[in-house]
Amino acid sequence: MFRTVVSMFCLALLVPRPVAANSLDLGVADTGISFGDSPRWTGIRVNLVDEQVEHVRGLNLTLWRPSDRVGGRITGIGIGPYGPRADELTGLHAGLWTVHANRGFDGIGFGLAGVSTGSDGTHRRGSGAMRGLVVGGVGLASAGDLTGVAVGGLGANVGDDLTGIAIGGLGMNVGGTARGLVLAGLGANVAGDLTGGAAAGLGFNVGGDARGLMATGLGSNVDGSITGGSLAVLGNAVGRDLHGVALAGVGTGVGRDATGVVVTGVGYSISRDFTGISAALVGGATGGRLTGLHVAGVGIHARETRAITVTLGGTRGEIMRGATLGAYNRFDESTTGLAIGLVNVTDELRGVQIGLLNIVRERDGWNRILPILNVGR
Repeated sequence: MFRTVVSMFCLALLVPRPVAANSLDLGVADTGISFGDSPRWTGIRVNLVDEQVEHVRGLNLTLWRPSDRVGGRITGIGIGPYGPRADELTGLHAGLWTVHANRGFDGIGFGLAGVSTGSDGTHRRGSGAMRGLVVGGVGLASAGDLTGVAVGGLGANVGDDLTGIAIGGLGMNVGGTARGLVLAGLGANVAGDLTGGAAAGLGFNVGGDARGLMATGLGSNVDGSITGGSLAVLGNAVGRDLHGVALAGVGTGVGRDATGVVVTGVGYSISRDFTGISAALVGGATGGRLTGLHVAGVGIHARETRAITVTLGGTRGEIMRGATLGAYNRFDESTTGLAIGLVNVTDELRGVQIGLLNIVRERDGWNRILPILNVGR
């Protein structure tokens, strides 16, 4: 190795070439070993403070903090006690403090404090992209898209879209869409759509639609629709439709339609139609049509039921087609099917009521109120 270095040094003295005033270069045609701030170099480059970088290929060792004005590209390996910085970093880059790329990072990066991209002054979409495997001991920040695996010891922020896996020790934020897996010790936020999976110790929020599986220690909120499953210790809030499974220790609310399975420790509320299976310790409310099998500890309310409902308290609504079992069953328009309870009330009966009191309010005769059994036309 020593003989090789000596030979390259002698060759550099013999070959006429321009010599940068701020570097000592041992090599030919910008290739070899350079000590100083050489703008373009291929091989090994050792410098105190990077500032004049245009394109470095190979190993770049920066002994102190790079200048905030540094640009260019470093392709290969960039290391230093503080950490590498350039407009573009490609390859393996590590620092005891930070790794920063003004425009984009592509490769493997580790910074004890963090890894970040952005601040090139353009603020255009696509600038500040991060690709590969990046680990920030404290935090991680990508001003643009992030593709790959990213870990922030305390938190992680992705300015645009995420494709891959992102983990924040405390918090996680994605400014665009997320496709992959989002994990956070406390809370996570995805401004756009989520496709894949998400888990947070306290809660998470999705600004668009969510497709996949989500779990949270407290609660979740999805402004759009959920297709898949959501598990929350406290509650799930769905702004539009639910297609899948929602499990909650307290309650689940759906802004439009629900199709699938809903299980809650207290209750649920579906603004429009609900088709599927539900179980609630207290009760459930559906603003439109209820279809399927539904069980509640206290009661169920739906405008129209085309289902089997089983409750301790009873089922109430306007129209019933199916079967219901509960202490007090009341349907203000009609009952078509079977109603079993202590008291069954309806305006029009096209089926059977079984209970202590069976009331059909449209009738005027002896069969308006009957014990044990009342049969419709």
